[in-house]
Amino acid sequence: MDDRKRSGRRGQRKGRGAAAVEFVFMVPVLLLLLAATMTLGLGSYAKFRLSDAAMVASRRCVAVNPLGCEATAATLLNARWVDGAKVCAGGVTVTVSMANSMAIVQGECAFTGGVMQGFLGLSNFLIKTSAATPY
Repeated sequence: MDDRKRSGRRGQRKGRGAAAVEFVFMVPVLLLLLAATMTLGLGSYAKFRLSDAAMVASRRCVAVNPLGCEATAATLLNARWVDGAKVCAGGVTVTVSMANSMAIVQGECAFTGGVMQGFLGLSNFLIKTSAATPY
């Protein structure tokens, strides 16, 4: 009876050691997945913020002065983009055009805020967006 109890305990110890080894192998994989998810989430958040800023800038452009709104749109887009500036190298490039009775505001930034950016191949990743508002 004592021999069975002892052999059962040894089996449990071996199982614990195998679980520890498996855990050690899986932790780096799980950390890579977490970092990749964080990078992609930060990039999509930055795109959302830039898109929202372009939309607000195009609406303000139409409401204030449709003929000379380049400075207004650039100022507003950069003001709303303060949080996103941390993840964009060189800030945001703003282009405003008036065509076919539309105010079109385009924003572009070079995304540099990712944890896993180089590993995922996003080293030259540009976030581009545009918003158009009729006037």
